Amino acid sequence: MKSTSSTFVSHLFTGEVSGQTVNYRILRMQDSVFIYIGKKDEEVLDGLAVGLLSPYQDREAVTTSILESTESFDIAQKLAVKLNKPVFVSCNMNVDRLIAPVIESHLIQEIKERPEFF
Repeated sequence: MKSTSSTFVSHLFTGEVSGQTVNYRILRMQDSVFIYIGKKDEEVLDGLAVGLLSPYQDREAVTTSILESTESFDIAQKLAVKLNKPVFVSCNMNVDRLIAPVIESHLIQEIKERPEFF
């Protein structure tokens, strides 16, 4: 039996959001990315959404929630367009209109600084 090497690449980084440490776990797969977002000491998988580029509209994403999570839905939609690939997002914290831009900013900055993980 011939063995093959995995194409999965994982990455972890943290950021401060409203005085809380947030873990961002990235799993880059062959043609997609899984992003987990959650408080450092409370890692659970409560929400999951996937964003896919629409084949019918240029630079538009089609997004669906697999496990209910508005937070995951919005981030998956934006990152699918930014990364031009399917993006699975699990955002497991309460996100309001003040926190969402901070989380998105952390992700965008990490994408710019370490594109090999996305």
